[in-house]
Amino acid sequence: VLQRAQSGRNRNGIGAMGRAAVDLLLATANSDSGSVVAEIGRSMTAALNGGNAVVCIATCTQRHLFEEQMENRGIDIVGALMREQLVCLNALDSLMRIMVNGVPDVIRFAEVIGASVDRAAVRYPRVLLYGEFASLLSSNHRGAMELDAMWESFVKSRPVFIQCLKGAAVHQEQF
Repeated sequence: VLQRAQSGRNRNGIGAMGRAAVDLLLATANSDSGSVVAEIGRSMTAALNGGNAVVCIATCTQRHLFEEQMENRGIDIVGALMREQLVCLNALDSLMRIMVNGVPDVIRFAEVIGASVDRAAVRYPRVLLYGEFASLLSSNHRGAMELDAMWESFVKSRPVFIQCLKGAAVHQEQF
C-alpha cells in the first residue's frame, strides 16, 4: 500500500537527476512478529511484481522469513537475485563494514548501503528499501543516533516515501 510521494517525483516515479524513486520500509515494532514479517513480505512481493527492485538489509533469520513470504506469493527468489532485482545485504556484516570505532562512517555508509541502492535505482523504476539496524545497535546509543542521522541524510538526498510498520497496522508518512 504505497503511495507516490508528492515532492521530487514525476508521474513515472522518477526522481531528481533521473534516479528511481526509493521507498523505505522501517520496522518500528518487533519485526520478528508474524504479522510484521507478512506485511513486509507483501510489500516486497508487490514491488517485485511491479517490475521494481527491493534492497533488503536484514539478519539471516529475517531474510529467510522474507524470502519464504515472497516465495509463498510466487516470487522466483533465485531469478530476482540473478537479475539484481532483489538485493540482499546481511545487516550484521553491513553494519560491521560501515562502523569505525563504534560509530558509522559516512563514506563507508555510502559505499556499502548507498551504492547498493543506487545500482538498483539505475536498473529499475523504483526501489523498495528495508533496513534492519536498530536492534543490532540497541546497546550503542551514540552509534544508533549517528546511523539514524545518516539514514535521514540518505533519504533526503533521494525522493523517498516511508512506510512505517507498527505491529500489523501500516502508517504512511512522507518526508
